[in-house]
Amino acid sequence: MAVKNWSPGDGTFCSCERHIISSEQTWEIKISQLVSRSLSVMQLSFEDYANNEKTTQVIRTIFLNVLYPSKVTSLTVDGHEVNGTHFINEGQEVTISCSFDPGNPPVDFRLVDKTRELAVGEGRLNYPLSIQCEDNWPRVNCEGNGSKENRTVSFLLKCPPQFLDGAIKNVSLPAVAATFRVKAHTTAVEGCVLTSMSLEEKTTRAVKCILNGNPPDLVLSLYLDTETSIAQGKWKLILLNEKGFANTTLSIIKRSDLDGGGFKEHGLQK
Repeated sequence: MAVKNWSPGDGTFCSCERHIISSEQTWEIKISQLVSRSLSVMQLSFEDYANNEKTTQVIRTIFLNVLYPSKVTSLTVDGHEVNGTHFINEGQEVTISCSFDPGNPPVDFRLVDKTRELAVGEGRLNYPLSIQCEDNWPRVNCEGNGSKENRTVSFLLKCPPQFLDGAIKNVSLPAVAATFRVKAHTTAVEGCVLTSMSLEEKTTRAVKCILNGNPPDLVLSLYLDTETSIAQGKWKLILLNEKGFANTTLSIIKRSDLDGGGFKEHGLQK
């Protein structure tokens, strides 16, 4: 038996031709479901063209229930397809939308920001967002139970950098590098500047620094191993990017001083 006609669509029709030479026939039909769609019923019919007249007789009706997993089909921000990261401005209001195939049996989908549920339902999901620089920048996932394909978008705000550690950081010289946790939308650095906080002498020096990591969670490495002229004491570190700057305070202590009487001065014990 060979396939004679195949008509794809919601109502699929497949026909074949075979000459019957006896009154008893055995048929074996194998169905391969190549696409996810609702296939609910199949009819087997017999067509007779005797005497140049066509007669059709339905000999079997088979009800089917095809099971297939759910999946996300589209994730957009203001109508633009996204996947990975998306840049927005501070205070800009956007709408994130998720479309999906609920599968069979159908499941609910939801929009989740890390652990916070934003929207849930069986149809298209929409959620408005407006973010400030000081907020926790959302990482929104569109997901369904047992879904074979989920989608995620991380929002990055074009803001000045932010130091995440509030405490004064102690840095002992000579040191290869001092590190700081930073939130920023880019690893590009316009510069790093150290400004002395001493009342006796105001000194400002440009120093080498590099941002590493995946935005917005970055690590700033400050290289002071060649800065032999930096005096110990409190300094303000200023980090600049394309949108502005942030600052934090560090206390620089020279190891040569700690090897001597500097332990008592800094409240340290040998």
